Amino acid sequence: GKGHQLDLSDPEIALASDGMILVLRPNVLEPGADYTFTLTVGAHSLPHADWAVAKTRARVNRPPTDGSLKVSPDTGSEMATKFQLVADGWVDDDDGPLSYVFAYARHPGQHATDDVMLTEARSAVEAMAYMPAGDYYFVVRVSDSLGSEARFVLPHATTVAVQELTAAAVDNVLETAGSADATVKEQLCSALAEKLNLATPLGPEAGAHGPHPKELTAEELASQTEVRSRIIDVIANAPAGDLAGPPSASAVTQSSATVASICARPDQLAPSAQVKAALLVAKLAGAGASAGSLDASGTGGALVSSLSALLSTNGSALAAAESDSVSEAVLAAAAQLGAGLLHGALAGEPPASLASPKLNVTAAREMPYKLAKAAVSVPGGSGNVRLSATALDKHAAAAAGGVDLKIASFGRNVHKDP
Repeated sequence: GKGHQLDLSDPEIALASDGMILVLRPNVLEPGADYTFTLTVGAHSLPHADWAVAKTRARVNRPPTDGSLKVSPDTGSEMATKFQLVADGWVDDDDGPLSYVFAYARHPGQHATDDVMLTEARSAVEAMAYMPAGDYYFVVRVSDSLGSEARFVLPHATTVAVQELTAAAVDNVLETAGSADATVKEQLCSALAEKLNLATPLGPEAGAHGPHPKELTAEELASQTEVRSRIIDVIANAPAGDLAGPPSASAVTQSSATVASICARPDQLAPSAQVKAALLVAKLAGAGASAGSLDASGTGGALVSSLSALLSTNGSALAAAESDSVSEAVLAAAAQLGAGLLHGALAGEPPASLASPKLNVTAAREMPYKLAKAAVSVPGGSGNVRLSATALDKHAAAAAGGVDLKIASFGRNVHKDP
């Protein structure tokens, strides 16, 4: 491309599967450049002049350019101020339709994978956002029809002031969320859960930096447990179309982050809330698997963290029916996470994993002949897998593209083994 060659034998540039499939790593090709790929095939007994040669030419798509992001007002109050975000001036070489995802970062140099999504991908250039307290750098991610993305981070921070979490403030937030569209619902529920996760902040101790939480009284714990249950009810009772149907990958990511915030304090999950949360995670895991969006740093990581939190709660507080519901939902979600990790995987690629304190999910797609000739180590180091040649021969057609290995290891399932 553009006068230089790529070394396809370099593992930092390309992955090869059994010499027949070439996979380039992300971001190794220069946007807008033209590349010629050459395939040479021949027998070692023949001179190179007699080998067959095939070439193909490809141009790398360029992401959208020349745009910016505008936000108003400049400051506000958590969960009360409605911020308006406008993506301005974005263009694309191919003049195709653009989609916009609005998000925020906690510092200007934050990696894109750590962005917190405020909206799913949409054609609208404007969005509204309710925020938790803090200083935030708003982000817009603009994609063209081929999926090439540009990311713009507002260079100055927007300050959102703390609001006292009174009963009236909670009621107002949840009433607004209950009647809002899916995007605003997620924003408000996530912000409220995040505020609950901070417990009750105190001033910094001598020599310490920033606020620190204190132990909650029994009354404060009961109040926050009740609020957390109400948040889950708002999400679980969402109208058809919010969490039903085939949501986009970005919508699944957004919902998964919200549920993870709710489940982050398992000591504040009532039994009924545990059941609803587990069912929500299983539903989102299935949607994420279908959308191919279960990455470890985003959706997949949020969902496995939620499951880990649910496995950390006190199972003795659950009735038998509740325990069964949570266990079934956790197992179903783990299976969906394994399936999602294999989305688009090629046989022979390294295994993919999602890790958490109470649950690890790992998956790999292996070539049949490797499973028949030798024991293949199970990803995660929990044993080996060997399939008999007879079994593989019986299912040769189905296994031609690879055999899927999906493993879920539980540190402790408190709902079934208290």
